[in-house]
Amino acid sequence: MQMGRQVQVDTLSQTIETLAYIDLLLEDVGSHKSKFLKVTTYLKDIITDFATMSEVWVEWVAEGQAPARACVEGSLDKYLSHALKGLI
Repeated sequence: MQMGRQVQVDTLSQTIETLAYIDLLLEDVGSHKSKFLKVTTYLKDIITDFATMSEVWVEWVAEGQAPARACVEGSLDKYLSHALKGLI
C-alpha cells in the first residue's frame, strides 16, 4: 500500500484496506494494534456506514484487547467514507 493513492470508496473495502495499512505502519515502527489505548472513528454517514465498519473492526481487533472507541459523524473528503485516529 502507498500513502496518497486512491482507495476504494465503499465502506467495507475502505475499512479493510485502512486497517491493513495501520497494521503495516505499526509493524514498521515495532508496535502492534494491541497497544492502542483509544481509537476515534469519523464516519461520513454514521447511520449507513457504522454496521459495516464495525463488523470489520470487530474482526480486526484481538479478543479482549479492544481499545476504548468512539465513533462520530463528520464531513470528510468525497472519496472517504471514514477516517481513524488512534492513541498508542
